[in-house]
Amino acid sequence: MGRAKRDEAAKGPWAGTGIAFLVGLAAVALVSGRRGAPPSPAVPSPTAAAVTGERPPEVRTWLDEARRHLESDELNEAQSLLEKARDRSPQDPEVAFALGDVAYRGLQMEAAERHYRRASALDPRSAAALANLALVLLELGDAQGAGDAASRAIALDPRDPRLSALLGQSRLRLGQPAEAARLLEPALRSGAGGATNWAALGRARDLLGQTEPALQAFDEAVKEDPQLPLVHYWRAECLRKAGRDREAERERAEYRRCQERVERETQARLRARLRAAPTPAP
Repeated sequence: MGRAKRDEAAKGPWAGTGIAFLVGLAAVALVSGRRGAPPSPAVPSPTAAAVTGERPPEVRTWLDEARRHLESDELNEAQSLLEKARDRSPQDPEVAFALGDVAYRGLQMEAAERHYRRASALDPRSAAALANLALVLLELGDAQGAGDAASRAIALDPRDPRLSALLGQSRLRLGQPAEAARLLEPALRSGAGGATNWAALGRARDLLGQTEPALQAFDEAVKEDPQLPLVHYWRAECLRKAGRDREAERERAEYRRCQERVERETQARLRARLRAAPTPAP
């Protein structure tokens, strides 16, 4: 499947709300960069990848300092340190993973994909690298690739419900609402949480003609994140199909308001990073 292709279930605002998806996703890398905010709890928080061999002490220092900069949203500083660490220790999967986090937070999805792929290749046991890769592929419109990565992550860590929810997200994007609901419902019952997961379950139920269960799932999504544009868009569509036009129009208005906020925040985020970027030497 080409990355530009979007399935029927995901038509509408998904491409415009990736930022909210990203911002909402609680993993270090996990909002939609090119468009707006960070992801929701669809993916596990990044864990330190196993390192083969002894890590040079300066690389450990650079990694620790880079993480502190990342926590403070000082992405340029974090990236500079991590690039030094990569040059010193190019086979270190944790360095590749951290570079993916920086790219993801910086809304550079193609770079994030490249780094997470490398982290996974360097440490094939890292479910977190595969999970973050799946999330990035969803952002890039590659639902099939995201599903493959999520399935591999589940094989490594079958007890984490967030991975099943991520696979459910990919199935929804592929136009498989029944399979999406089958994965999302138990994942949410097991504590996966996240506004995007509840919104996806609502969308799947709506596509299956289950209006009231869909609206209940959308209500849960709003409780978790009332500012997520996607849930208001999908809820408006559900209400419109049910003939509740007045409520649908209110939801559409809320969607537009939330989307405008996301776009403002994304632009501000990009401007801030550009201002903080070092000036090239003459």
